[in-house]
Amino acid sequence: MKFKILRIAMVGVILFASSLVNYASAGVMYWSLFNVEEETSISSAYVTYSNLDDMLNDANRIDTFLPDDTFGGSFAANVVGSGSDGNLFWSLFNVEEETSISSAYVTYSNLDDMLNDANRVDTFLPDDTFGGSFAANVVGSGSDGNLFWSLFNVEEETSISAAYVTYSNLHDMLNDANRIDTFLPDDTFGGSFAANVVGSGSDGNLFWSLFNVEEETSISSAYVTYSNLDDMLNDANRIDTFLPDDTFGGSFAANVVGSGAFMVPDPNPNPIPEPSAFALFLSAIITVSIVRRKR
Repeated sequence: MKFKILRIAMVGVILFASSLVNYASAGVMYWSLFNVEEETSISSAYVTYSNLDDMLNDANRIDTFLPDDTFGGSFAANVVGSGSDGNLFWSLFNVEEETSISSAYVTYSNLDDMLNDANRVDTFLPDDTFGGSFAANVVGSGSDGNLFWSLFNVEEETSISAAYVTYSNLHDMLNDANRIDTFLPDDTFGGSFAANVVGSGSDGNLFWSLFNVEEETSISSAYVTYSNLDDMLNDANRIDTFLPDDTFGGSFAANVVGSGAFMVPDPNPNPIPEPSAFALFLSAIITVSIVRRKR
């Protein structure tokens, strides 16, 4: 009888431990977006990674996806950014080497559809209520799950600073409506580097901006990390800088134009809620204690 009770107690402990493993097993998927600059025929490419360090260094690639371009017109060559708020995904299309055609956000219901440009949900053209064909100069976007932002950068110039614009929800970002605030990277590092911000992202914990000198295909792009959104928006208090390793040759590291991340749902959620598992664990401890006293 004592051994039977002990076995029950041990089962409770094991179930509780497994529940903790299941709750912690969800991960984050990262991706970089590659697009050869100054051309409109070669397809862009999404490359996925299992962790942030691999993405920042372009190491240990998981897979490569070429947008399907089923919509014709070599539109896949004009993907310049992407993002996710954990629920919806989007790609940002912007025809290169022109400053009059509006950029376009295309939304998808899952990561796989975004990576392959399949099963589009909707298309949004930034409202451009601010004039000056500014909607043609959206080059990136992102979300930390709470706030959203678009990155504006006038194409074919290297002196005008890029600008981050923040929004309270995804709908406002997609339509460039109800702007909250505008931030110009501080450019305290000189060299008009603020003019070369072309992308950004967040995994909910760390933030990064992607720098890439425009109108050249040999200088490597650079990821710069920050501890919070405010620092990223202002390019302040940099944590570290990463140059994609470019182990794949062809100066491909010079053609990183965007990136993103999202929390991957746990494929095997624990069928026993955490409170129940915890109660079972306490019950097991009490049982073991009773057995010991009887002994």
